Amino acid sequence: MEVRSVGEDLAERMGEIHSMYGAADQTFNLFLNMNSAAGVAAYHELSAMGYFFTGIKPICGEREYMALHRAGDVPVSLDALRLTEPFAELRDYVRECYKKAT
Repeated sequence: MEVRSVGEDLAERMGEIHSMYGAADQTFNLFLNMNSAAGVAAYHELSAMGYFFTGIKPICGEREYMALHRAGDVPVSLDALRLTEPFAELRDYVRECYKKAT
């Protein structure tokens, strides 16, 4: 999903999307426009819904995005990944975020 601008109806709209696609057994990736005036508040609201920070998609300009992920009840097996040490550190970070969000 791509959120270009944030309105007061964010929680309501996200609830509709989660209901439409079965949020419990579906993962979601969301790109939040960091230049949106309500971007920080939206990040906190999305965090409360189980989304966590996974990266930044810089485009330089009006649309630089923060990447967020919501795993729902879908089990994630991060230990199955074979990674170099720098990426293993990133995996460990994602594992901690995943634990907090679920």
